[in-house]
Amino acid sequence: MMAPQQATSTSRFLRDHSTFFLILFLTFTMRQLLSGQSYWYDELLSVYHYGNKHGSVWSAIQALAENSIHPPLYQSILYGWIAAFGDGETTTRNLSNWYVAGATVCLYALVLHTHGKRLAIAAALFFSLMYIPFLYAMETRSYAQTLFLVTLSSLLMFRYMRSLLEAGRNTLVVNRWFAALSAVNLALLLTHYYNVFFLAGQGVFFAIWFLFRYRLSVGSVLKLAGFGLTPVFLLAIVWGPVMARSYRSYGDEGAYAVEATAPAHSPWMMLVDLVVEQNFKFPGLVLLAFGGLVVLVIALSIRRLWHSGYRSRDVANLYFVAWLVLPIVFAYVAFWLFEQERYRPRYFAFCTPPLAVLLGLATNLVLGRLARWQPRVGRALVASPVLVALLVAAIFVLPGTKRAAAFKKTDHRGIAQTIDTLVRGSPGKRYLVYEVCPKPTLDYYFARIKSPATVRDHPSRKQEAAGHFELENQKDEIRGYDYLVLAFTHDTAPAFPKLIGYLTDNYQLEHTFLSKAGRGIMIFRVKSSPN
Repeated sequence: MMAPQQATSTSRFLRDHSTFFLILFLTFTMRQLLSGQSYWYDELLSVYHYGNKHGSVWSAIQALAENSIHPPLYQSILYGWIAAFGDGETTTRNLSNWYVAGATVCLYALVLHTHGKRLAIAAALFFSLMYIPFLYAMETRSYAQTLFLVTLSSLLMFRYMRSLLEAGRNTLVVNRWFAALSAVNLALLLTHYYNVFFLAGQGVFFAIWFLFRYRLSVGSVLKLAGFGLTPVFLLAIVWGPVMARSYRSYGDEGAYAVEATAPAHSPWMMLVDLVVEQNFKFPGLVLLAFGGLVVLVIALSIRRLWHSGYRSRDVANLYFVAWLVLPIVFAYVAFWLFEQERYRPRYFAFCTPPLAVLLGLATNLVLGRLARWQPRVGRALVASPVLVALLVAAIFVLPGTKRAAAFKKTDHRGIAQTIDTLVRGSPGKRYLVYEVCPKPTLDYYFARIKSPATVRDHPSRKQEAAGHFELENQKDEIRGYDYLVLAFTHDTAPAFPKLIGYLTDNYQLEHTFLSKAGRGIMIFRVKSSPN
């Protein structure tokens, strides 16, 4: 049984942080209830092609190494999760949901330590409801793991900095917080290679802070270099050859071209397009006002640090800005140096947590000014922090929450079930299935529903570009079937006019079941080719 004193301490802790735990529970439950959609292609890569299709985790990692540039940590953890809990959609997405919940806890703990409970609650609420965390808590992919590790890394860095202030710089490396931070940062690099931009920003911030606090020396410089580069060296040892080989092969195919709607004209445009506007609904003038408030936060923090020395709140303010901005700047410089750009909002998921904190800081600045201009109104709002946070979230954050909740994934499961119904409904007919997808995914769902259907082959974009398809060499085999089913899962029908034209010329198109986006199935009745 729990001792009375311990029970009292626990109940006091739960009571003191009850608002935060309520936010954590409600947002976790919301995401849980919305996570039952069909897997889409990238998730099926994780669950099937680099997951339970293999008999061991080492076999799965080998398949990942042969086919992808991405590091293996998330895939390894997911493999163990599937072995323990199963491979259902909600089950595997629970791992991501727990990661985002863990990220929320770490962010709350960090802001609680630096700014107090009022801002910590606001930051937790904003972060839990923002588009990127909400969406990727409902996907079986590595971005939720990135969010957890990046917030944990930031929390550990502040613990590490505090230990240096207490024990002195002689403990720069021989320090338990340094060991924990290095391990988490290595895990970040082994989760997604773009996380190196976050670590670069964190390393620069820490170096500036350290040099501001202590005198420069050769030993300190070497230790600081070790602080930043050790995880990178370990990544190079563990996964470097795989990444180099993948990069060369992708580069030869032009796969590292721009993936966004427009090239990165400036770091500011990248920040706005990939981070801010993904998560917040800001009118143009409000976005400028938000930027101005962030600049004011920077100016006030630097001024106080310059005149008063170390203040954890002001150091944290500058860190949150650096956490948001510096990774974007480093990515922009890397794109410029290598003359190649590859970016999607999800690649910069690590910039999302500080955005939640900065929105809270901007709100506090406005409330502070309002309290001066309209004391009665200002005092009433300051006395109702949860109400203010809910109001700000409703205006700026909830539109992103709604967009994430309503996000429709490609229905691979529905397409598989349609084909299965077709096959089972015609027991005397033979069906041949071709899936237009880089890697076949329907076999995963065929196996789950115990369907007699299987995927015979998968025409590729490369074959479409060349105008020649493997199924041209399979005419004799195709004639042994009654129907040929062409399934568009990841790729769409409009992207394959040559393939559709070839099949239409050689077989009779009998039914088409395609969505507006061009995904679904086309059914051809097999007939003798005139050729």
